[in-house]
Amino acid sequence: EVRGVGYDAMSAALHGNIVWQVMLVLLVAKLIATSVTLGSGASGGIIAPALFIGAMLGGVCGTGFEALAPEFTAGAGPYAVVGMAAVFAAAAHAPFTAIVTLFELTSNYNIILPLMLSVVIASVISNHFQHDSIFTMALTRKGTRIRWGASLDVLENMKVRDVMVTVIDTVRENTTRGQLWSMFMSKHHNGFPVLDKHDRLVGVVTLGDYHNSSNLPPFAPVDRFCTHHVLTAVPDDDLSAVMKRMRIRDIGRLLVVSEHDPTDLIGIITRSDILQAYEMALRRLESDDTEMGIITEE
Repeated sequence: EVRGVGYDAMSAALHGNIVWQVMLVLLVAKLIATSVTLGSGASGGIIAPALFIGAMLGGVCGTGFEALAPEFTAGAGPYAVVGMAAVFAAAAHAPFTAIVTLFELTSNYNIILPLMLSVVIASVISNHFQHDSIFTMALTRKGTRIRWGASLDVLENMKVRDVMVTVIDTVRENTTRGQLWSMFMSKHHNGFPVLDKHDRLVGVVTLGDYHNSSNLPPFAPVDRFCTHHVLTAVPDDDLSAVMKRMRIRDIGRLLVVSEHDPTDLIGIITRSDILQAYEMALRRLESDDTEMGIITEE
């Protein structure tokens, strides 16, 4: 059963015709066999082993639950079905495929809710610990990221240090509200990093912060109304992660600080800087592809 596809064992588990000790042995043996086969580069299949492992795991759990509370739970068979769907969904990152396929196999409406719940939980856990499915993992190790597409892979290979601006206009924490308005008018910025007397980053002040502090007098220092909890980046962050951070918080720029000292301001990166770098990288890729095409034709 372990060396082959295992249809007989799966059928026995689905019908409750196999004892839990045998299912446990088959579960462990199939896990080892599949891991060794795929890990060595051989082709041992993915879908059938996932269904087999899920059926055995579900059958063992179902037998245990049935022994603990026989009046409240189903037999081992339905648990085997749910286990097949959950393991396949987690391995392939294909929850809808798992739900539809296993439901079509059983045509049992009573099992659809536990099936969906188990598949969702398995998919969430799998995505948390491994962003690639078992199908795309090998490609990712070779540098091809199918999950996010080739264009976003460009941003993942670029660092903040390649794009950030190191010449920054800043204000001191004791700058008055009146002086800040003059700087907004002269510099035409929407915000400034706020530094203390030791040139350490203490926050950021934006035009919105200025307008929200209209109840304060003109001589009020910036430190009273600036934002002290600042979202930052470090030079080794990739641009894809930085763009995601900006999108979540709906901001157009991030301050770049030292990896070893979050108060050491070393630069700033804006959404427009990232987009310009992205466009340049795409043009470079297109140019390389064109040159490769010419070489191939020649």
